[in-house]
Amino acid sequence: MLQELQKIETNAIEVEYSGGSATDAERVLYSDSLTQDDEKAVRAQLPGVLYSSPVVGMRTRISFGGGISKTRWCWASAAVSADPQPAGARWALLRRGGRSAHINVQWSQSLFAKERFGSDDAAVGQTFEIERIPFTIIGVFKEAVPDFGNSEIEDHTVLIPYEVARLFAGTENVKQIYFSMRNMHEVNDASKEIIRIIRSRHRADSIFKATTLEDISQ
Repeated sequence: MLQELQKIETNAIEVEYSGGSATDAERVLYSDSLTQDDEKAVRAQLPGVLYSSPVVGMRTRISFGGGISKTRWCWASAAVSADPQPAGARWALLRRGGRSAHINVQWSQSLFAKERFGSDDAAVGQTFEIERIPFTIIGVFKEAVPDFGNSEIEDHTVLIPYEVARLFAGTENVKQIYFSMRNMHEVNDASKEIIRIIRSRHRADSIFKATTLEDISQ
């Protein structure tokens, strides 16, 4: 089990906003979510970061033809790397999003490709709409190793360009920020420093949580 966990990504740190000490009503009015500027601040102050990426996710209805539509996850990321050829499936896949001259592109999770178009091969090059905007599938992916339910990538997921997802969301807020350190031995200290940097940019009563592979293995 530990060997399988180590295949996921030993250098990764996931940060998310967990709320604050305000009342429920105040949390609605004064949400203190993460932003892409938080990611930039960490990169500027913590030289050991090798890759980083804000993540935006949304559930939306996707047409399957014949008047049938189903709710599926759309995720987007904008990976920034200190390495021109980042290692690791997560970073290699999520940084591939972009636009062609006329149409948006996306990656499709293998189960979604088979559900929507019959097979992985049949899905590549196909176009369909998300929120009435056409997307063309440029590739099909699946998780390289079991993630034990700790990945943001669920079955039947599609990955779309970050800038497009941000337009859909209508906000600069992001759900999570992922960081990957150059050395796994830096992770524990780095996670504390990342939280310190992010907290210095937000309300004093806001709570931010960093999750590492060590937390998951425990």
